[in-house]
Amino acid sequence: FYERLLSGLGGGEPTRQYEAFLKAEVDFRNATNALRLARSGADIDPAAYFIEGGELFTRGSLARLARNLDELVEYIADSQYGDELGPALRELEEADSLIAFEHATDAALLAYGDRLGTIHPVSITPIISYILAKEREVENIRAIARGKEAGLSADEIESELVIT
Repeated sequence: FYERLLSGLGGGEPTRQYEAFLKAEVDFRNATNALRLARSGADIDPAAYFIEGGELFTRGSLARLARNLDELVEYIADSQYGDELGPALRELEEADSLIAFEHATDAALLAYGDRLGTIHPVSITPIISYILAKEREVENIRAIARGKEAGLSADEIESELVIT
């Protein structure tokens, strides 16, 4: 899917920004998949879950890093995404759940889309930003509904929401 989106892009600054956004999304998905594999301890080939098109990982580096959680977290923290994902990575080291990290990657991607949408208002980036925001809004509404149905407190429900 991402390979087709990234192939055949034209030139121009808005297109480069769109390409950078797609690469960031691929990197975040690869990071999440690698962290899931590293946390699970399962004997699964990480290369089978590798998505081509990002800049953070190669197929080989993902396979190597997914076998060592500490090394993987350090690699992500030292990357170009370290500032956005740093707090989530620190929380990940202390917690038993990837949920906070996944929420942080979602929030970082939404914020990045918003920035691109304001930089190039007459391009595809505001549309992408809008679609991502609506998708997140629907997911948050579903989380609220499920939380209320399950009898969770407002604080517990709020912890499940991604808010930027």
